[in-house]
Amino acid sequence: MKSLKNFEPIQKEFIEQRNAAKKLTSDIENHILNLKTNTQITQYYCDTILPAYNNSSLLETAISSVDSPIVNSTTAPLLLETCMRVLRTEFFDPMGAIFLFQQSKDHSLEFFGYACTAWAYNEMLKIRWNSYRSLPEVCSLVSEMTANAVKPSLETAELLDVIYSEASNSTSNVPIRRSDLINLESFKKRYISQYVYTL
Repeated sequence: MKSLKNFEPIQKEFIEQRNAAKKLTSDIENHILNLKTNTQITQYYCDTILPAYNNSSLLETAISSVDSPIVNSTTAPLLLETCMRVLRTEFFDPMGAIFLFQQSKDHSLEFFGYACTAWAYNEMLKIRWNSYRSLPEVCSLVSEMTANAVKPSLETAELLDVIYSEASNSTSNVPIRRSDLINLESFKKRYISQYVYTL
């Protein structure tokens, strides 16, 4: 990518959102990082984080704790992304991360809108490409982001650029359909180029 100037205001917004979320969730993030198994992470997310959204989304003055986290539009994206990332990188459990993403989508339309930002979609892009080499799934995810007006981050642009390059030059035994490459190139031009001058 040669020019990322159009991404600067969006990237600044993402950084500000992440910093705000981290201030509210540092203890919870540490708790997630210290869980010993992928099952514990999945259970914590499904049994503690998801239900907490219903109880705390409107409570601006509530105090967050590991057992009773504040889960709202500020904290939900970071908590989902953290759980997905730890499952993917520490426990090599891409299916567990996909499960949490789907649970977040199914929890409620409002929660889906808050939690499933570019951070979670970036994790899904990494999983679908790095773990499964599934270009159709990558294209489906980017199409879903577009349909749901999910703003891409700088990482989204970089991921799509890397995926396109690797898929175009693939020498693996995984078949890459030309139609999928054309779709991904189209997404790069239509979706990412509105923020980036040159990919």
